[in-house]
Amino acid sequence: MGGKAMRAKYDQNGSHNINWKGGVSFHSSRYNKSWRKRHPTKYKAQEAVKRAVQSGKLDKPANCSKCGEIKDRRLIHGHHYKGYAKRYWLIVQWLCPACHRHA
Repeated sequence: MGGKAMRAKYDQNGSHNINWKGGVSFHSSRYNKSWRKRHPTKYKAQEAVKRAVQSGKLDKPANCSKCGEIKDRRLIHGHHYKGYAKRYWLIVQWLCPACHRHA
């Protein structure tokens, strides 16, 4: 697939789609809730990191610890490279989205 067919596929994403509702989906909250039920330890680990960053216990850098690329702090992800056991919840590697996909 290439040329016009490829552009047509991407031209219908997001706000270009006739069914666009401003980025709000009824199903997204239902999906998030079911994901939390299926992955309770991952969710608890993510929440622990979020609370630690908010309280100042963990420092979230503006650059990726793997490639060094400087990003907006909101785009840096905490990667639980040691796993999701409770003792490792706050041991994270800060990665940009590209490095986190390959981790």
